[in-house]
Amino acid sequence: MAAVAGSALAIPFSVVALTGAAPAVSSASARAALVRSLRDSAAPAILVRRGATASTNTSSTTTDTYNWSGYADNAAKKGSFTSVSATWTVPSISCTAEDQISSEWVGLDGLTDSTVEQEGTLGQCFEGAAFYYDWYEMYPSATVVEGSMLAPGDHVTATVSRTGTSYSFSLADSTHSADSFTAAASCKASKCKDLSAEWIAERPYYQTTGVVPLVDFGSWSPSAASVESGSTSGNISSFAPTAIDMQDSTANYDLDATSPSSGATTSFTTTWHDSY
Repeated sequence: MAAVAGSALAIPFSVVALTGAAPAVSSASARAALVRSLRDSAAPAILVRRGATASTNTSSTTTDTYNWSGYADNAAKKGSFTSVSATWTVPSISCTAEDQISSEWVGLDGLTDSTVEQEGTLGQCFEGAAFYYDWYEMYPSATVVEGSMLAPGDHVTATVSRTGTSYSFSLADSTHSADSFTAAASCKASKCKDLSAEWIAERPYYQTTGVVPLVDFGSWSPSAASVESGSTSGNISSFAPTAIDMQDSTANYDLDATSPSSGATTSFTTTWHDSY
């Protein structure tokens, strides 16, 4: 759902509203507005405000962005990463009259290149009502939405994996099994570089309005985070991770701050502070 550092990124999704909490007309209107915005969206970058700096963990770095928070593992060699996974509870969003969005995902690529293989969940406030989605995105295609009953509190496990040039997507919703899905796609090694693995909370970027306001999602706490590089299995800290905080446009305060748990090996928390 995103890319980074000046590279193109098909940020998110061709979307359908997946909650039964609002009237059908509101659901249709929300979907139409989101699809329209995504259709007009620009290829965004991670919008790094400053260069990476050493953190208290000498094997990792930290960086600030305008639209990502969480953790990312990076590699210098193409084809390094083969799988990424995590489990989380879908956050409940608090809506105002302003249209706002947040998305939580795991994926390969996007940190230093424009290709993305990602999947996750999304909360949208549209005209004061909350809507929830699950989705996957495979470069260079548009994002695909799956399921019909995603709701806050759902317990999901998302995995993106690769064998050669074949990619598989799996999202298991143990609360509403109808939202569980698997998908497959392929991408030439010359295009999809597999240079990074990510666990990210994000706000999208639209060409018409820029980075959208981040909806109040409280906090997001992925756990059981895992990553594979070839035959080597590990966790967030296994491949010199980058910790990422999301900042406002003036770079004066955090919108979404990342706090490690257990050294950010298999879990961490991102906490909402402000919308823009």
